[in-house]
Order: sequence, then C-alpha cells, then structure tokens
Amino acid sequence: MSSNGKANAALAAALIFLLLSTCTAYFAFDRLSTSERWVRHTRDVQSALAQFAMSMSRAGRLRAEYVDSGDPSLVQRQTDEVNQIRNTVASIQRLTTDNPQEQAIVRILAALTEIYRTFLDLFFDRSS
Repeated sequence: MSSNGKANAALAAALIFLLLSTCTAYFAFDRLSTSERWVRHTRDVQSALAQFAMSMSRAGRLRAEYVDSGDPSLVQRQTDEVNQIRNTVASIQRLTTDNPQEQAIVRILAALTEIYRTFLDLFFDRSS
C-alpha cells in the first residue's frame, strides 16, 4: 500500500473514531440529562411531602390552640390550613402520575387526610 493510501486509511479510521466518540458523548449527555430530570422530580415530590407534613403539624397546633383558648379567629386559620393540605395532596398526586404504586399510596394519603379533616371538624365549630 502506498503512503498516500496509508494516510487515507488513517484519516478514515480517525473520522470513524471521531464519529463514534461523538455518538457516545451524545448518548452519555442524554442519559445525564434524563437523570437530572428524575433527580429534580424526586426533589419536587420530597418538597411537596415536606409541605404536607408542615401543614399537618400546623393544623394540629391550631386544633390544640383552639381547644385551649376557644379563640374563634383560629377557625379561619384552620380552614385555610385544611385547604393548603388538600392542595398539597393534589400536588403530590400530580407529581406521582408516573408511578402507579405511588399513586396508590397517595390515594390512601388523601383518604387519611379527609379522615383527619373530619377529626378536626369535631373541634372547630364551622357553622359560626
């Protein structure tokens, strides 16, 4: 093989290697991007669950304050907190639509939340 043929073969091999390297890098970056989206999604779900826990704690504290003081201004704050809890559960349901097991757990969470709301209604006279 002539030196010109060898140079052309080396150039062709280098171009093929460059093309394969570019494809490999593209797929690696695509997987990285997908992984980053899943991490963001997981953090969004964790944030919504933390918001749910905080709202539930506030609702419990408001119930205890109302039982101790009988302050009627706490009724509206309690109603607002219950609405926040419902909104957070709805947000969690939207965030977990990609996972049937999580959706089943969120349905249970929503049912338990409504039971808790009924429990809170025992302490708050919402008719006044």
